[in-house]
Amino acid sequence: MKRRTLLIGGVSVLGGCLESGADNTQGSNGTDQDEDGNGTDQDDHDRETRTYEIEVETSSDSPIQHEFKITQPGIHSPDSPLTLTVSISNPSDETIVYGDTDNVVGSYLSSDEFILIPKDEYEYSFDEDTRIWVATETIAFPGALNMDELEPDQTRAQELVLIRTFDEDSPDTIPSAFEFTTSFEVGDEDTNMDTNEEYTVAFSLVAT
Repeated sequence: MKRRTLLIGGVSVLGGCLESGADNTQGSNGTDQDEDGNGTDQDDHDRETRTYEIEVETSSDSPIQHEFKITQPGIHSPDSPLTLTVSISNPSDETIVYGDTDNVVGSYLSSDEFILIPKDEYEYSFDEDTRIWVATETIAFPGALNMDELEPDQTRAQELVLIRTFDEDSPDTIPSAFEFTTSFEVGDEDTNMDTNEEYTVAFSLVAT
């Protein structure tokens, strides 16, 4: 098997945590912000508004083109989890056979206590205490290798949500970056994956 690497999000980003307001910080009027409640209000505001962006660096090595787009960037939004859409397309004039169908779009990748899953495929709910979305059931990883085809100029898209896994305790801090890496195989319809090549995709969700 030949192996190649497609780097998406080439800059390595370390995980971080939310910054909390400093104790007894003096305000412009000389009073303690904690006494006025301003420090707590600022912390709550940061938690409410924390958003993420995706770092992408495309490459022409892979016969499958990837496109990543964040459609809901807020990790603390009570309306829906952080959401991104991953699109794959075949720009060539030949049919491409690829697998695994979950791996190629980044489904079931995990980082810290969080996981990317297909939207609406599992049950999850919003935790009012931690203000993050949490799985309400154990997520079963698909075991079989699923193959599929992309016709010339065909595009497929998968919507993914980022949630905390069901069997993990509530995290004390939320990472400032989530890093994901996956691999997939590509062949053609004539060889039926007998002479397939493997590619690796990496991308990061980074707090803004």
